Amino acid sequence: MAVITGRIQDEGSGGPGLPADGQVFNVKAYGALGDGVADDSAAIAGAIAAAPASGGIVYFPPGRYLVAGETTEGEDLLRITKPIHLLGAGPFLSVLTTNQPVRNLLRLDLVVTDTHDKVRPVIIRDLKMEADVAREADAAILQTVQPGSVFQHGIRIENCHFKGYVVGIHLQAASTAVIQNCTFWQALSAAGVHEADLWIDERVGGDSSTHLVTGCLFADTMNNANRAILLTGRSGGDRIIGNLFVYYREHIVIDRADVVGIVTAPLIAHNVMEQLVVPGTIIRFGPDVRCQHGVITGNEFRVDQPAARIIHAEPRGAAAFARSITVVGNKFMGPANSTGIQLAPTDGANTDGWSITGNLFESVTTAIELGPDVRGAAVGDNNFIDVANELADQSREARGSTFLQGVGIGARNTVSPAKDLLVRGAGGVRPRIYLQGETPGSTPGIEFAFDAANERRAAVIGRAIGAGVQLELYTKPEAGDVVRRLVVEPEGHLRPSEDNALTLGVPGARWKDILAVTKTSSVDVSWGSGRALLPVLEGAEYQLYDSGTARLDEDGNAEVELDPRFVEVANTDVPYRVLTSGARVTGKQANRFRLRGEPGDEVDWTVLAVRAGFENVRWRDPEAPEPAGLADPARASAGKSGDNNR
Repeated sequence: MAVITGRIQDEGSGGPGLPADGQVFNVKAYGALGDGVADDSAAIAGAIAAAPASGGIVYFPPGRYLVAGETTEGEDLLRITKPIHLLGAGPFLSVLTTNQPVRNLLRLDLVVTDTHDKVRPVIIRDLKMEADVAREADAAILQTVQPGSVFQHGIRIENCHFKGYVVGIHLQAASTAVIQNCTFWQALSAAGVHEADLWIDERVGGDSSTHLVTGCLFADTMNNANRAILLTGRSGGDRIIGNLFVYYREHIVIDRADVVGIVTAPLIAHNVMEQLVVPGTIIRFGPDVRCQHGVITGNEFRVDQPAARIIHAEPRGAAAFARSITVVGNKFMGPANSTGIQLAPTDGANTDGWSITGNLFESVTTAIELGPDVRGAAVGDNNFIDVANELADQSREARGSTFLQGVGIGARNTVSPAKDLLVRGAGGVRPRIYLQGETPGSTPGIEFAFDAANERRAAVIGRAIGAGVQLELYTKPEAGDVVRRLVVEPEGHLRPSEDNALTLGVPGARWKDILAVTKTSSVDVSWGSGRALLPVLEGAEYQLYDSGTARLDEDGNAEVELDPRFVEVANTDVPYRVLTSGARVTGKQANRFRLRGEPGDEVDWTVLAVRAGFENVRWRDPEAPEPAGLADPARASAGKSGDNNR
């Protein structure tokens, strides 16, 4: 119920002792009947006109006031050109209605020229605005300003009820308007006619509208309403907070900015948004959208129809974008075949920089879907309950997506079937990960644990060696402690670790760095009348070995295949040596050799070859002791033949 603090006129003349310019102007004092039958347009216009230019309260006592516009012309039934307060006795007691299928019921059309003080308030409270006819166009309230004006501050629409209009409230040149505790209950009889319950379409003064929409109920009982809120034009900083949305094909749509306008920093927070009965989208960034820096947080979304999408961004064309949107701390619920968030830019449109984190997705088939042209999306730390596909990443862009989840965040941390963590560089740039210690001499590294006890199983460590760094690989055998297996020295040389062996993947087929021979050559140096040949050291050369056992057949022959991986590492195209425990070598090829000896004997063999790239190695003396590291050097050299080096 409205509270009136001023004096109320009971007669148009003011009555005894009450001047005609009293603080409160009762529309019944100006001839309004409020019976829903007679046209009260002229009486209401008279009460508005009676208020001074500085403003006043126009009061609507309980009644149903028909605004048929029989005495007015143009597209507006009632026109307000000065600050004023329209006050009813309550939205179900004081009703403004019309029988006109088109024409705006109220038009707020003020002159606002003071750029330093734009406060020209129009306040509308405790009224119901209902159409008695199937509406075809126009709004219950249209707010604009006259040409040459700047935008208007101070509009407040509170505790009002809207029903049956193509547009409920249409703001075109407002700033800091407050729409609070209103009910939008459209119930339009024809599908496809409805535009929006609240249309914020800033056209004057740039992106500075910063409206507040809070505590409102948006509900379409006929399931014919298209959208609850539409944001277009140059709106900026609009706050849609703490409302309830039910039904509608789309709850909030951001779209159709002009070529210079941008919808900037909308905040959609702490709303309950339920899309029931009709399939559609709860929040949609349309094909012509130009929006940036939005935040969607703390909302509860629920859809109950298959194919519904809760948040859908579909900008189309190079001029369209919905970028730098943060979606955090929301709850998404839906049935099978519904989608939580879908980003689908096309034809060069931009959806860069979306951040999707800290949300709960429940029962939807696909939680997050990123289209082929999505770039720079950050997805992480979301939770999923009964979700078939947590992330469908189709991005083809070099800066596709940074997946934050899958980094030690519980069991449900898979970002796609193929990868738990993807770090993708931009263009041809290599992505980098930095592990920084507290002191220059610290040893950064990555350690891996593969069980619930968090016991270390493997590690890759870079260890400072003087001014250089060597890389070390550690693994853990089936039984035993973690052992260092491989070292890449600061100069780049590869060497085995504790057991001096590098496995080729099968038992008995190993190769080792068993020989480090310094290659020497001579340089002819001449000076004066003398000349000399000086030896020059050219660096280390390496040989590798492969070993195994062969059984000679009944004729005393055996053909031994070298391990293919050994052949890849060593250069067996140049002569290699074969050491045996009791057989002769009768032939060699790059990938095999033949043995001959006593039929049925089991012969151990070892192949020495040059590592690929070090073909000029100097052979060790065949009679010299075998290099350390062979499994059984004595057995390997016991029966070697003299022609094994051919």
